[in-house]
Amino acid sequence: MDKTLFSHYAIALLDLAIVKDVVDSTKDEIVSLRDLFKNHKEFIKVLSLKNHSKNEFYLMIDRIFSSYSQNVRAYLKVIIKNNLSFYLYDILNSTVYYFEDFLKIEEGFIYFSKVTSQPQIDLIIQSIERKIGKRVKLNVEIDPKLLGGFKVVLRNHVFDASLIRRLNKIKEEIMKE
Repeated sequence: MDKTLFSHYAIALLDLAIVKDVVDSTKDEIVSLRDLFKNHKEFIKVLSLKNHSKNEFYLMIDRIFSSYSQNVRAYLKVIIKNNLSFYLYDILNSTVYYFEDFLKIEEGFIYFSKVTSQPQIDLIIQSIERKIGKRVKLNVEIDPKLLGGFKVVLRNHVFDASLIRRLNKIKEEIMKE
């Protein structure tokens, strides 16, 4: 499937959210839906079935997602109407990307070798935000292969302060000598 099609949907919803001044709340709803569909892929399969009418799916959307805004429910309905339910997660992911780009938010991951305190994570986030000039939102993951330190992976940046990286750098220096 052509990914530019996903961006067309994303940009259309973003434009609507800008006009209605609901960018932040719409982004939060789309993130919530993306995470929901990521964790419940079987629901996408149900929405992709051909044995129900579109109206039945629309009613299902209204019932299941009644706590979501009318715009977001309409967005889901348009995706279903255009037979793109199978690509719903990808479309939502693209939509999050455009909203975060508009809001100057970088989302990514921070990897630690072991569990780390929230105040320590917050200090790292503040430092990175100052460096890149954007708000940063990080999902915390544990990766024992780092041995120590941390590694942050964003869309366009990688900050690697892991012990394994330092050891590899020393190893490279030794090999040069």
